[in-house]
Amino acid sequence: MIPVNVCFVSGGRRVRADELPGVRLNLRRISSGAGTAEIFELQLENHGSAPAPVSGVELDFDTAPLFGNPDDSLRFYKEGLTVVGVAGSGGKDDCDFALDPGFLRFTVSDPSGYRWDEKGVFCAEQIGVLRNMDTGECMLAGFVTAEKFFCRIRADLRNRRWSAFVDTENTVLAPGAAITLETLMLAPGRCAETLLRGYARETAVRMKAVPLRPKNPSGWCSYYYYYGRETENDILENARFLAEHRDILPVEYIQIDDGWQRARGNYVESDPVKFPHGMKWLSEEIAALGFKPGIWVAPFLVAEDTDLFRNHPERLLRDRNGALLRMGDCCFLDTTRPDSLEWLKECFRTIRSWGYSYFKLDFTMVETCSGAVYSDRNATRVQAFRRGLETIREAVGKDAFLLGGTSLLVPGAGLVDGCRISTDVTPFWCVPGFTPESPAIPNVCRNIVNRAYMHGHLWLNDPDCLIVRERHNRKKYDHLPPLTLAESRMLATAMILSGGALFLGDRLAELPPERLEMIRKVFAFSNGVPAWPVDRMESQIPRIWFRNGAGTRDFPHLLALFNWDDSTTRISVEPSALKLETEKNYPGEDVWDGGRVTFSARTPFTVSLEPHSCRFFTLYPGD
Repeated sequence: MIPVNVCFVSGGRRVRADELPGVRLNLRRISSGAGTAEIFELQLENHGSAPAPVSGVELDFDTAPLFGNPDDSLRFYKEGLTVVGVAGSGGKDDCDFALDPGFLRFTVSDPSGYRWDEKGVFCAEQIGVLRNMDTGECMLAGFVTAEKFFCRIRADLRNRRWSAFVDTENTVLAPGAAITLETLMLAPGRCAETLLRGYARETAVRMKAVPLRPKNPSGWCSYYYYYGRETENDILENARFLAEHRDILPVEYIQIDDGWQRARGNYVESDPVKFPHGMKWLSEEIAALGFKPGIWVAPFLVAEDTDLFRNHPERLLRDRNGALLRMGDCCFLDTTRPDSLEWLKECFRTIRSWGYSYFKLDFTMVETCSGAVYSDRNATRVQAFRRGLETIREAVGKDAFLLGGTSLLVPGAGLVDGCRISTDVTPFWCVPGFTPESPAIPNVCRNIVNRAYMHGHLWLNDPDCLIVRERHNRKKYDHLPPLTLAESRMLATAMILSGGALFLGDRLAELPPERLEMIRKVFAFSNGVPAWPVDRMESQIPRIWFRNGAGTRDFPHLLALFNWDDSTTRISVEPSALKLETEKNYPGEDVWDGGRVTFSARTPFTVSLEPHSCRFFTLYPGD
């Protein structure tokens, strides 16, 4: 399938290709991907005699293969820009996801153009999948590189139009000049999961994200119990507990989160009150207990109470009016400056010398904040982001583990070992009026399963931390009820089925035995293999998750059914959706309650679920 129409954005206007004299977009088919996929290299050329400003390139696709019948039911799966960006699907009668306007500049690449007020119109970042629900036909359009420019996939289901867009920002093509944009993959098929995994494999190769680490990391993280109030004694208390319980809690890392540093933007000094012995001493204590030390850093945030802010304001990002860009009380580092990168390199070399080998890199998405003006005027937002990560990798070495925290997704591939795939986990269900990218259990779980296709290809997925305690331990949440046992089981089930990293987020010594047993089960069932969302294209938050096993008692199939609603519901699973052998029955048991079940591959399997609950089953072939 070849795009049938090309338009440019120039001077703030969308114009036909023939209205911009001398400018030409060349689509070169460079290879065929898996199956029937086609891959195109996009190159922009100026054959004219005058400079040509081009701030965007749009390619319309032929809709005939999918939009054959005007009455067909159509749905579109969209990917987000950052880990908190929404991954989900919608149909002709749905609007795009309504995001928090105050946070929009950090969650989409085009805040001014993002809308959620028109039914059937969606904008995806980097990749989208269109499906005709009546015929079963699918089409994936995705950019398999993200080294220079942000790219979007747009779908207008009601007007039967979809397209790809390369945001070339402030590019001005000199006469005779040519630039390579990004590489586009188009893939038809009948299974969205197969298409998405093929996309992830192709992107991993082109972004040099392979080979990956051989196994998922596991550990304990201080943030989700202490929320920045942790001390060195708190860290060691939990490390000692884990050392005493290795048989049921076999973690690898002890990761110190936000709150250890003197200030955001000063990562060579620790807080002298909470960490009086310093971070090198603490690293050695953690290592002596048999764990690898990990640490949190927000490398591109700079607080006002730092030498960097006071003495080097020229290293901070500003907008077109010269005002400092901010998030809260922090400004942002300009990673297109050599002196900024040298400062960054020295910070990470110092921390690495203390003995830390796992780095959680948080808030890195601020580097691409909409409206940023870089010192290097030729640098794009994606290039600025990648320069920062490349510098960090150089400083810590290839053997250190880099986790992309609140980060961009595909632009980080090849530079991080692991990547968060969801918003922050919470010790409560949600807050009133939460938006799709807010910290909330439904949002966490939606992104966890929808992004399972990335795991083991682009990086190792990190679903954030498992919380199983019965209280908040944070005053700002006192007005909210803590997670119920059923809600905790939903989160634990999602963590197992993510297939990704497993980090704990409680004060472990205060957990009752039944909650520790829940964690033990999570470790027992976690094996690095992700589930896939059976109803990805039907539901904004998938309700049916399935992990293929060997079909044995030791490695069974896993089936989870979720009710995200506030009322009781019934969920039915068609056997054909799971692709099991139809001549067999599949006996199993409920993982959490121990009850026995039998799943027949010949008839639908139906359960009734209370609000905010799940059923989680092991299945294996029987007689």
